[in-house]
Amino acid sequence: MSMLRFELRKLWRQKKILWLFLLVFVCSGVVWAQNLSQQSLVKERAQEQIAPMVKETDDLYRDLKLLEREGNLDELQAKQLEHVNSMANAFFQWKSAIYDERWQEIPGYEYEFLTNVQQFEQVGGMFRALQGSDRDKAIQKNDWLRAHDLAYEDEVSSLAPALFIKKSTAILLGVASVVVLLLLFGATLTVEHEQRTWLTLRTQPMTNRRRIVGKYISLLVVLVVFLAIVLGVGLLIPLAFGYQTMNFQYPQLMTAGDAFIFISTAHYVTRAILLFVCASIVVFSLILLISTRVKNSFITMVLTGAILLVGFAITETYPVLQFALNPFQYLRFSQVLEVIPQSTDGIYLLGAILWSGLFLVGAILLPERETGLFQSVKNNQPFRGGEIKTKSHPIVKMIIFEWRKMKRQGLMKQLGILLLLFVVIGYLIISQQAQQQEVAYIDSLQREAEQTEHGLIAMLEEMSAEYRETARVADESGDEAMSENFTYLADGSDETVEFFHTLVDRIQMALTAYDEQEWQPFYDYQLFQNQYDNGEFNSDTFSNLSVNTYGALTMKASMVEKEWLKAHHIQPVFSGAYIPTIYQYWGDNLKEKKQWQEANRKVDNSGLFSLYLYFDSYLYFVPMVLLFFLVGAGFVGERDKRETLRLLKTQPIAEKHIFLGKISHALLTVVLGGPGIFGWVVLVATVLNRFGDWNYPILHYDSKSVTELPTYTGIRAIEGGFHFVSLGDYVVESVVLLLAVLVFFIVLSIFISLFVRSPLGVFSTVLAIGSAGYFASVHLLPDMAHLSPFTYLNVAKITNGEVATLLNNSGIHVLTGGVVLLVAMVLLVVVGYLLLNGRGKK
Repeated sequence: MSMLRFELRKLWRQKKILWLFLLVFVCSGVVWAQNLSQQSLVKERAQEQIAPMVKETDDLYRDLKLLEREGNLDELQAKQLEHVNSMANAFFQWKSAIYDERWQEIPGYEYEFLTNVQQFEQVGGMFRALQGSDRDKAIQKNDWLRAHDLAYEDEVSSLAPALFIKKSTAILLGVASVVVLLLLFGATLTVEHEQRTWLTLRTQPMTNRRRIVGKYISLLVVLVVFLAIVLGVGLLIPLAFGYQTMNFQYPQLMTAGDAFIFISTAHYVTRAILLFVCASIVVFSLILLISTRVKNSFITMVLTGAILLVGFAITETYPVLQFALNPFQYLRFSQVLEVIPQSTDGIYLLGAILWSGLFLVGAILLPERETGLFQSVKNNQPFRGGEIKTKSHPIVKMIIFEWRKMKRQGLMKQLGILLLLFVVIGYLIISQQAQQQEVAYIDSLQREAEQTEHGLIAMLEEMSAEYRETARVADESGDEAMSENFTYLADGSDETVEFFHTLVDRIQMALTAYDEQEWQPFYDYQLFQNQYDNGEFNSDTFSNLSVNTYGALTMKASMVEKEWLKAHHIQPVFSGAYIPTIYQYWGDNLKEKKQWQEANRKVDNSGLFSLYLYFDSYLYFVPMVLLFFLVGAGFVGERDKRETLRLLKTQPIAEKHIFLGKISHALLTVVLGGPGIFGWVVLVATVLNRFGDWNYPILHYDSKSVTELPTYTGIRAIEGGFHFVSLGDYVVESVVLLLAVLVFFIVLSIFISLFVRSPLGVFSTVLAIGSAGYFASVHLLPDMAHLSPFTYLNVAKITNGEVATLLNNSGIHVLTGGVVLLVAMVLLVVVGYLLLNGRGKK
């Protein structure tokens, strides 16, 4: 207990719990503000949800009433009209309740509608706007609401305590929160080694087991406090605004394939807490085990993150590993939370306890290392050759000092080893995904050819024969109109059969070309598919206007891409025949959208394309964050219990030169290390596969203001304009912009370290400024966003023009970003220099 009290007192004095509370409060406040700002749209969203059903009900009523007026209404249709009339009346009451915000009455009107829909179809009607599983979900949810006497809630922006907690826990109890807890509290053991306080603890009358267990229990206490803060703040905010209803029975949809069930919000939140706790206790025990082998907190964090990231990526890639006793499965708790609860939920807790116990036993029993992992046991000489050179400029001296300090700490070597492993394992994962994508696409072509030839074509030929036989019989009986009608249908079927024979031939040619590595016929088929989906082969007998869903720009870009690939003789990246874009119209069909995007996601393990995937998948944040923590601490890197800053101030070097030296060293590290990291990505993939095609086409969006210019040379579509850039140019521009962004944030961090004394305070301030700056630039001042350095944080979407297009700000591009970031960096350096210069004179 003495060790636990010691740890808790230390946490209290460090005020990290206060930082945790502020973080939760700010995040919950932002969620509340977003929900509150959308209250004016609640009625509109409620109307939009029922609009398709209202329209079909009105159409059915109109058609049946027309038959009634003409006297052609039979007995079944009369019953259908009765039920349609009841449906229309239910919708009238429903819309009135929405307008008057009588949310409690809506489940009753919905029940009346659903009941009459079922009765309508029992007498021969068909209601297409709500069918299959969607209708089953609506019925079960309505039954739940009525059984528990619940009102309708807008789940997107509800202010009710239960649904607000559900939404806030979905954000705050995620992998990001595990990372935050690790950053704040995870290195508790390593910090003792860095500050030499571990030696003091070892002199106390307690065993190593008690010290390790005390550390672990303190982390569990932090976890409990964090959960209490999340739930407490989640309840406090709605209650403070007068929302007193505490009903946690509102239904939450859980799915697994085609199956689904509803569970209560209380059950959902309980599962979220359980899965979050399982992930946290495993991660905490793992970092304690690593801390016994590593003596540097930065490397501890990096090594722990690398192990977790690689394990998570492998588990995500191979479904066979997604079982409850896999320790990395716990990091997938967000995905597990959204599926139907299984009996294995209890095994997650049991497995988490088992793994955390194993890691703790390892941390206790393994003999403690005298030096950290990757660290040398020899004593390094403080100066090269034992000589001190005094003629160098003070800034140069500081650069040498920083370099030697980093070298003596072994950070560069350790970071290099971890990044090497990260890149190699990343390549293996990309290769596996590329192979799976290629096999899946070729298999889908073979299935499409077989199903079209033996299924669709055979059915159409049978229909054509039946039409012609009916036409012959009608002709013999003298019914010329009927004969002409069925002859027309038969001719149309024959035309459709001919088209699908052409489609099968194209697929067979593409498969042959794939086997022979001849890509022109392969692209011809994909172009043919794009043209078909674009409606260019429409006739009265067949139509496939997928453009209405995919979007005109998506279809045109996909076709232009095939022409580019053919013209440059480029080896294909195997995926679907389309380019997913920001212009698509899936409506509520989110599952279909996700499947389509996944099928058309381009993955390849060549050198250039692997680097492209690092940007497209935001993996560039990993080396970016590592370099930032490596050289971005600034003055706080000298402020710990040893206070090396005091020693530096005793040297004949002005504080302003220390400031410039740290910035210069950081700049050199990024400029030399950044391209080296990304070059390593390309080199590994090139050696193991190939370099890739420099001219592979990458879609670049053009903003509306550019597209409307008379001098515009790109390609226009209904939604906007676009053009293609080469893959090589894209990755070069992305790397340059990323390095500029990284240098700016490092300079910002060093500048802030002039005023903030703790590393946590500096990094938290940078995170807060970056987040607020990006939000303000993109959401509050879009017309001025090109002048903000924070806009360019989203490197991938800057380079492909997406941000400029969404904000309709043609000033946002890589060149402007480089200039703005450079100017902002220079301003920070100048202001910092002047402040320190004035401080020195004073």
